Amino acid sequence: MANTRLWTTDKDTPFKLAGRLVDPARLEIVFEGETVVVEPRVMALLLQLCETPNQPVRRDALIEAVWPGSPGAESSLSNAISLLRQALSDQTGNAALRLIKTVPKIGYCLKAVPSLAEEPKTGKRFARVIMFGSLAVILGGALLLRMMTTADDNIEPSTEERLFVVVAPIAADDPFRPLAHALARDAVTLLEAGAAYRVADQSEAYRVSAGELEADLVIATTIEKSETGIRLRARWSSGDARLDAVREIDVAPGAVLALRDQWLEAIAVETALVLQPGTTDSLASQQDTEDAEISLPPTTNSAEAFEAYLNGLYLASQYRPDLMLEAINNFERATRLDDKFAMAWAQLGASLMQAGSHQGTLASGATRARARDALLKAVTLQPGLALAHDSLGDYYNCIAREPLLAQRAFDQLFDISPEFASPAYTRLLLLHYSADEAIAQIEKNIVRYPDSLTWRLIAAQHLLAAGQIERALTLAEQALQMAPDFTETRLTVAKIRSTVGRHDEALSMLEALYRQSPTSTRIAAHYTIALARAERLQEAVALRDRMLGAASQAKSTHRSIAYAWTGEADLAFAALDDALEEREFGLCYISKEPIYAPLRDDPRFDEIVQAMRGADIS
Repeated sequence: MANTRLWTTDKDTPFKLAGRLVDPARLEIVFEGETVVVEPRVMALLLQLCETPNQPVRRDALIEAVWPGSPGAESSLSNAISLLRQALSDQTGNAALRLIKTVPKIGYCLKAVPSLAEEPKTGKRFARVIMFGSLAVILGGALLLRMMTTADDNIEPSTEERLFVVVAPIAADDPFRPLAHALARDAVTLLEAGAAYRVADQSEAYRVSAGELEADLVIATTIEKSETGIRLRARWSSGDARLDAVREIDVAPGAVLALRDQWLEAIAVETALVLQPGTTDSLASQQDTEDAEISLPPTTNSAEAFEAYLNGLYLASQYRPDLMLEAINNFERATRLDDKFAMAWAQLGASLMQAGSHQGTLASGATRARARDALLKAVTLQPGLALAHDSLGDYYNCIAREPLLAQRAFDQLFDISPEFASPAYTRLLLLHYSADEAIAQIEKNIVRYPDSLTWRLIAAQHLLAAGQIERALTLAEQALQMAPDFTETRLTVAKIRSTVGRHDEALSMLEALYRQSPTSTRIAAHYTIALARAERLQEAVALRDRMLGAASQAKSTHRSIAYAWTGEADLAFAALDDALEEREFGLCYISKEPIYAPLRDDPRFDEIVQAMRGADIS
């Protein structure tokens, strides 16, 4: 009988577990020739589960054993379970077949008995690289790409750098811009599912097109009208000449779904070649070999619904209030034409949240309910849809104020995609856990996207909200160097410079931004704060009054901070009460955000914070 208690005396002993070889001392798990190196606490979690196989282990017992005294350990446990399942190749969609079974309201149970094993003999190591790319988010199916490569004796998988792949902005004439935008997103989504790749985000991709960023692989594509319909031409170019491939796809005018199928197949096939050193032949000639298996399911969405979805996606990406309403109309049309179009439902829900709570262009009450219903419909149709779980988590956290439901949504999100980089999850950590937990998540996102303008800005804003002001300023000024004319970058830098007392620099930037956009109440509110901080109170009051004139559409949070810094505490709290009623997203940062400093010592402020936190999440 297997000794399941061997770790009580020697937790460095290698052991077997359901066909896997686990080496705790080396933090390695070997399965079917693939070696995965895990973090120490992930291995410690596995060892705790191995202590009592086939018996449920309570979540609090696991936390006490692996994260004793750590705030926010509930989320750490959920993330570690996701990483452990990934390392064990235990991510089957059928929960009944998983090695690590979730026991609702209790914890987790290891459904396998470990046994002692000898250490593996040294020698050449055979590594399997597996990339799972989900087309379910778009097509309601899945794509599987499997590749075999060999690894050198002295190269450990844990130290190999992921390949930096850039999907450059697709060049297209006006009629095809929505299609080009969607195809680029699809390619990024597919490649991000592969552990071997680091994929550029949008801000990086645009820098590559300007020749400002080096990448291991660049995928440059054009879409144009041809004599018979639509022609897509894509070129894969790697810096070390391992790959230089071209694909041309021609489809009839209405066959955009077929074009998408062929495009994603080409992305999977050609990009995979970079992982096979010395390979230059197209994988198309090798598809019958066991080196690569590709299976693309038939598309289920109607072409008309898909076209409406494409238009909505493109319009929503512009982040303009007027275009967001038009995007919502397109997503609604897509769901009317195809009631089972999960991604259209998810985008509809996310866009309704943006319009109803972020932008204030739709009445918030009815819009919130529509957003929730659309997101729930999306996860019902397609449980593995990351966008829907992410948006639901944000909805439950910032709008419904049900943090337990928010945490559950994010747990499901990280089960689907353990490396998901989510600003919404950081908002949950900032509001309900410690600032340290939020900062750890922020730093993880920066590491994942080291050259990204977008993630530098997000990180700077979140670090400011977490009280890490100097670190926030460093990242914001790096973003300013990358995009000196971008309004969001300039505003972020100005806000943080004002916070640290660099008043002249902050006021100069805010004055220029205000002249450029005199109707922006967000800019005016932060300009008011900067004037007050610089002890120019009379000017701050005058600007506040102009901002809050009769025709003002200022959000309640902007009214609140403007009143707070000009000495009108009662009016500031009245505006905060309005913001609570309107479910404004800005309140998710209220617990530590420096702009609320004048109100923080008032007992009414604690009541606002508690109202935002809702139920106890601990």
